[in-house]
Amino acid sequence: MTAEVGRGLLAVLADPREGMAAEFDRWFEDEHLYERSAIEGALFSRRYVSLEGTPHSLALYELVRPEVLHEDAYLGARKIEDEARAAENARRVAAGDPRPPILDPGARMTAIRQEYALVEAAGQHPAEIGAFIWMVRERVASGDEAALDAWYAGHLPAASAVPGVRGVKRYRLFDGTPGYLVLYELARAEVVRGAAWAAAFAGPRPSVLDTATNLAQFFKVVYHDDAVREMAERLSDYSKRA
Repeated sequence: MTAEVGRGLLAVLADPREGMAAEFDRWFEDEHLYERSAIEGALFSRRYVSLEGTPHSLALYELVRPEVLHEDAYLGARKIEDEARAAENARRVAAGDPRPPILDPGARMTAIRQEYALVEAAGQHPAEIGAFIWMVRERVASGDEAALDAWYAGHLPAASAVPGVRGVKRYRLFDGTPGYLVLYELARAEVVRGAAWAAAFAGPRPSVLDTATNLAQFFKVVYHDDAVREMAERLSDYSKRA
């Protein structure tokens, strides 16, 4: 699967709250990915489920630029969703509707939400969406960033040349703090068990304050144009029922 490499990325890494796993999956599957992908400036949204590492759900929203998350289209969409949820819940109460209230996202999940700007992309197909991903999140002391950048300058070409690696993208936290996310787009999960993969990571590496990794399997992707059509159809259906 191939898409455009955006200059911005929103990562929402989440676990469902106790007893909410089915509702959590339904909300992502049927609502949230479409709502966010339809926003102007979004390229696509995709979701992975962790095979190794936590959190369980990795939702990645590819953006034309990181500033999209602070522009009117995105902020307005979030405001409209909040207002619509409150209005519908009030209507249900007033009408004696037996259905439960529509939940706030925080009632479904615990989540880490981080905004990133693209640093660099490597490989023959860096825009390809992997059937699996190896995701690395790491923080480094501000004085050690140059050394880490230099290490990645050699590592990314080597990693992207490993058979089964479609491409690699490295991001930096958009707020300017020295935190990074690296996505390795994989054709197969077994890639990370091979000798070529190990060799790409061999040798001295600059120290980091902390690091977290996930091996995750593709779950779903929603592209912007498809999401716009879907949301328009839903609005039309809603208008007919109103």
